[in-house]
Amino acid sequence: MTAVVVAAVVVAPTAYASESGPKAITALSPETAVANPNPLPKLGFSLNGEALSGPPAQAHYNTLARMSPDTWARVGFNGDGKWRDEVDKYLGPIRKAGMKVLIRASFREAVLLKRVPLNATEQERYGDFVRELAQYVKTKYALKPNEVVFEHPNESNRQVSGAAYAGAAKNAYPKLKSVDPGYKIIGASENVYVSNWKSWLSEVYAAGYASASDGVSFHNYDAQGSHERYAYLESIMKKHGHWGSMVWLTEFGTTTPPGAKGNGSAASGRSSQTEAGQAVRLTGVLKFLQTDYPWITHAFVYADEDIHSRKSSNKFEAHFGIFANDQNGTVTREKPAVQAIRNLYATQAPAPAAPVVKPPAANPVGSQSQTLASFPLNSAAPAATGQGVTVSPIKGTGFATGPRYGDFAPAYKRAVMQMNPTTKTASSSAAYVETAITPSVAGQTVTVESIQLKAARGGDATNRGLRIVAHVDGVTTTLLSKPIATQRPMLSTFTMSGLSLKGKDVRIRIYPFSPVSTATVELADLVITGRVTAASAAPASNVAPAPPAAPAPTVAPAEPAANPVKNQLQTLASFALSSAAPATVGQGATVTPITGARFSSAPLYADFSPAYKRKVLQTNPSAKTPSSDAAYVETTITPSVAGETVSVESIQLKAARGGDATVRGLLIVAVVDGVATTVLSQPITTQRPTLSTFNVTGLSLEGKEVRIRVYPYSPTPTATVELADLVITGSING
Repeated sequence: MTAVVVAAVVVAPTAYASESGPKAITALSPETAVANPNPLPKLGFSLNGEALSGPPAQAHYNTLARMSPDTWARVGFNGDGKWRDEVDKYLGPIRKAGMKVLIRASFREAVLLKRVPLNATEQERYGDFVRELAQYVKTKYALKPNEVVFEHPNESNRQVSGAAYAGAAKNAYPKLKSVDPGYKIIGASENVYVSNWKSWLSEVYAAGYASASDGVSFHNYDAQGSHERYAYLESIMKKHGHWGSMVWLTEFGTTTPPGAKGNGSAASGRSSQTEAGQAVRLTGVLKFLQTDYPWITHAFVYADEDIHSRKSSNKFEAHFGIFANDQNGTVTREKPAVQAIRNLYATQAPAPAAPVVKPPAANPVGSQSQTLASFPLNSAAPAATGQGVTVSPIKGTGFATGPRYGDFAPAYKRAVMQMNPTTKTASSSAAYVETAITPSVAGQTVTVESIQLKAARGGDATNRGLRIVAHVDGVTTTLLSKPIATQRPMLSTFTMSGLSLKGKDVRIRIYPFSPVSTATVELADLVITGRVTAASAAPASNVAPAPPAAPAPTVAPAEPAANPVKNQLQTLASFALSSAAPATVGQGATVTPITGARFSSAPLYADFSPAYKRKVLQTNPSAKTPSSDAAYVETTITPSVAGETVSVESIQLKAARGGDATVRGLLIVAVVDGVATTVLSQPITTQRPTLSTFNVTGLSLEGKEVRIRVYPYSPTPTATVELADLVITGSING
């Protein structure tokens, strides 16, 4: 059999693995691993040729599961007939193979065939089916939110209007959340080769889709290097305030019918490919997403196997599989794409295992201050440990589930640690995570001098926060008890400095708290600094011993005069906007209350009907379009110490329309030492009581005075714009 070269790895079509031996990824050495700042997208497969091929086979699913470190399966169901039997037919072997699952909920066949319209009755019926489907898989398969994502109907732009599709999504969304608030649903996939694909997606969003999903499911069969469709998707999501939500490519692929000549290159376009060309195309697209579109976090190959029932009637559609099968739909062999994808995912450097810490014979840094331990918190293991210390991996105690390590939506674009708290208030009697630091050499002691940690709420619900406690040789000291002001993907920085926690065993425990256990708290970048001190040597016999020094206190009684977080990222200001006053102010910063200018009537802090069940800031705009000559609200941030500067790096704000009338939106302007810069101009897609979140990141607004101004706009002054939860992060530099 002639081998073909694919991505510099020699592969050949391979006989299919048996039940006893699915192929595993072979991890490459660090020297072989490809250096890339972005990970490959998580790999998934549309199973059994969209259920048009042979029955599920456990051996086949086992092989798919082993093709990447975290493989997903995509299957779809509708509410017609005995749908629970269909769910069981697929989910049983999927879960046995260890795959996570994307479950698509479809409209009834009568809607898809246009026998009945997708009217209010059918939208309600679809919403009920989503709830029943979610409840069934949760009850029978115990699927957790990190193991399943749901999907609104597939490629509907030829069957239903965008407005009707959005209506069905809006009906289903709260019903899904009633089953499990942690469950996510994406959708709005379309056939992008139908002429209405742009207008249909625009119509879906204009009808309020952003408030009815956790992200987008997108299909694209273009070659690697083609940007048009991704660019349009990005523009629509940003226009409607949905940017930063989940984006999954739930179908991509290419077909390999007999006689195909395409070699998989970008120049071969969407034409049919040889089997070797399919391998080049699929790996090329995955690498293209990795380098150019890292915000597309998951990519699903269409399909896992050929569609045997169409091999005589539609050869183009029949051969998209990366596994070949016979006339009965039984998988017979791998096409070259299978091994090419295995090889590609093997180039991802493996996550570090928990290290075995080997103490040095002597501590070369003596009693010098050093980083004792640093944890990115993308796994339980420390990334680095100080010399002369032993550091235990992070361990959770008292949690019902977890903690978990991964990324979540909207994405941090990195893995973090997610916890489900067991207490509503700050308490050291609740679930916690901890690490223990001990000296490697008997008789020495460890002194912890500072701790830094980043954290975010996993969603809107407050009050969520942290209680951080040190256990020094069994003696407990509370170091911090604070709420978390920011939510995913914006991390707040907590810093504890001026400590003197000295002992033979120092344990740092972190107790999260939140209103309910499903309201997660997420952590990253734990850094602990201090020193290792040797036991005192006996004095020489001819020298009188010096009087013993007074023991160091366990915790320094006061913060130092200097700003301990200078030049470090922190929350500079957070405003609930239930009043003009800031809820929190960063160390070393001075923050003014919110003030309004140019309004005909002053901004009002209150709740309204339908209720937010909290106070917000209501404004009556003076402009119909975005304008910096209109009425605005603002706050000013300055450094507390002369000669220092303030740098704003991100801004987060929530907003809603007070009613139906559009277009209403926000213009956000930063005025840095008198120079104005527009940082955001977007319409508001939701209305009271649903708040949209606006994130402005990647800023570098540095000066002696930074003013953040928010200019609302609406058709008339009585068409109000309502604001909540303004969070500004950055640093004080000097």
